[in-house]
This record gives sequence, structure tokens and C-alpha cells, in this order.
Amino acid sequence: MEFLIVEDNSFILRELKEEVMKIMKRNDPSFSVERCVSAQSYNDARRFIDGKSYDVILLDHRMPVENAVELEKDYLEYNKRLRNIGYSLIPMIRARERSTADISTAIIGTSSFSDAAIREDLGPQYGTQPLGIGLYEPNFKINKSGDLKDLEQALHVIWPVYQFDKILRNK
Repeated sequence: MEFLIVEDNSFILRELKEEVMKIMKRNDPSFSVERCVSAQSYNDARRFIDGKSYDVILLDHRMPVENAVELEKDYLEYNKRLRNIGYSLIPMIRARERSTADISTAIIGTSSFSDAAIREDLGPQYGTQPLGIGLYEPNFKINKSGDLKDLEQALHVIWPVYQFDKILRNK
């Protein structure tokens, strides 16, 4: 199972990556850190998505267009660079699936914004479908602050589907 974690905050990124590793090691002892890559800006995420398909993408919504890690210690300057653009990558991920006949990518939204706030950014099409069905919605949403139990629950739903799809593709 291949993961892409899109998160601009270095501390949160490290926490998410550690949690993914811990959960996946329980499901698959051979799971390694090489199967879990990360992007810290919109453009970095776009390059990863253009270049390869992922089984699971953890996707933040508010991030800089270009990498701004060097500014993280200057909160005000860093905050000026943030844009509500992460979920606008979802249609591109879905288009890649259709054009390459790849397996569906499970997208786990990690935004701390409400659906109403995201709808303001993405327009009225966001939130019109049940979670995970619409073109603009992630399959799951988790709260990235706290103990990340939502992440474990989402991965426990995704894992059996991934295993079943893997069996079907090997026939």
C-alpha cells in the first residue's frame, strides 16, 4: 500500500507519518517508510500526484502553493502564504484514476475547516454528495489534532478493500 501525506506543518506531518507507520505495521509487518512519501505544498503534491498513483492520500486543505517550511517559525509570515487549495487536487486525483485505470485512491481529508468553509472556497459543488462519492470530497475526514483515532478507523476500513482489490488484480 502506497501513501502520500500532504501536510504543510512539519510537526503535524511527522505525527501523521508516525501514526500511519504504527497502524500499517500492525496490518502488514513488511510495511516500510519508503511506501509513505510526503509533500508540504500544493505544487509538491501536484508533482507527486502527476507522477504516480497512491492507494491512500492524506490531504490537508490549507497549505502554501510553494514549500514554505523555512518560514514555519515566523507564524505571521508563514500564515500569509497559506491558501485553501488542497481539496482542489481531488478532481485531478480522480481524473488520473480514470485515465490510467488505476485502483481508486482513498482520500483522507485532514482539514480542520468545516464543510461550509470549504464550500466557500470550492464552490457549491462541494458537499452536494455523500462523503466520498462526490468529485470534490475526500472519502474520509479526520481531525488531525488530538489522538488521531479517526485515522486508525479510516485505515481499518481501507485495508480490507485494498487487500480484496489486490487479490482481484492478481487473477
